[in-house]
Amino acid sequence: MTATKKNNINENIFLFILFPLEKYVFNYLKIACLYNFL
Repeated sequence: MTATKKNNINENIFLFILFPLEKYVFNYLKIACLYNFL
């Protein structure tokens, strides 16, 4: 396995984990803001 190939796989895993996490955190912040306004 070449270094570039391995780096690409790590990048894909990173994106795969980060994107749903970012959505979850964003939704959590929206809900937290709504609760603060209530």
